[in-house]
Amino acid sequence: MRSTERLVVVGALALLVIIVAGQFCINLNVKTEYSVGYGPDGVSYDIDLGYVSNYSVVTFDDGGLGRNSEFVFCFDHEHVWYKSDDFIQNTLDHLARDMEERGLTLTVMDTKGVVNLMESDVDSGSSDTTVIFMTGSFPSEIYNGEEGCLLTEWLGIGGDLVWGSGPIGFNISTETECVPAENDPGTVLFGVEGAVNNGEGRTFDNVSYTEGLADMFRLYFSETTWGVQTGVSEDQLVTEYQTNGYSALSVTRYHGGSGSITVFGGDVDNNVASYVAQFLASGLGYSSEITDYQMGIGKQASGTLKVPASNTVVFLSIGLMNDNIVLYRNYGSVESVE
Repeated sequence: MRSTERLVVVGALALLVIIVAGQFCINLNVKTEYSVGYGPDGVSYDIDLGYVSNYSVVTFDDGGLGRNSEFVFCFDHEHVWYKSDDFIQNTLDHLARDMEERGLTLTVMDTKGVVNLMESDVDSGSSDTTVIFMTGSFPSEIYNGEEGCLLTEWLGIGGDLVWGSGPIGFNISTETECVPAENDPGTVLFGVEGAVNNGEGRTFDNVSYTEGLADMFRLYFSETTWGVQTGVSEDQLVTEYQTNGYSALSVTRYHGGSGSITVFGGDVDNNVASYVAQFLASGLGYSSEITDYQMGIGKQASGTLKVPASNTVVFLSIGLMNDNIVLYRNYGSVESVE
């Protein structure tokens, strides 16, 4: 690696840019120019948009977890889900589009396919695929409400689970019905009884948080109806949106292994599917630690940020999150200019 490197993009509508692991996608509408580089003082950036926009630049240590390049959405019409098939399909359509805008590809797989995937991962002892459930219930072939089922075995070897639209682990789907699980999912998945909220009425945190994790990464998901308890694990990342000790968005290490459980604590419909795509592109994980950030509003901006000692990730976001370009790249270690 050379002691100085620069990345320059000239095009249009850099409404969102994320730098982490080798993926690149552009939506072009308005003239845009920005650059990101690193040298003796850290990571430097220069933005010249030609229009007034919000911007956010963040450096963080991802704990060496990285981010998977394969994303699978589990859904079929053979199971009776907690959410309706129409609801799930609508979420799927919008999530696939929002992920594509961020340079990510979503593959739809039925339960049998996901079972085969997880079994193969367990046999090999590792996983490089993120599996997404927005169905509100797990298929019985994957999760039966007990430790030692396929899901917990997969999480134990490092599986990456993303969940939304229901209380995680509370409902189990078969081909004929959706039934409540017998055991507390908080105990099974997080090792703590009551770790998963199962509120009857929908709850939201309507406070506006500025310059926190949610604002830095544009993760404004605020529903906590089915959120995970904040502080349930030392290896946990949460946004500021919380009510009664439960988080709207949490990333928690599985208590029985190295796997990751990301929970969006409410309905993920077409209005908020972009937050899931945003999270998947961000590179955030349960071990992520913010090193430095700069935020503001303007046509032009420049600055320099400190970098972590290792596992460096740089996140650059410009403008609104629903219409954007994405660049995701892992710089590794940052070298100084001699």
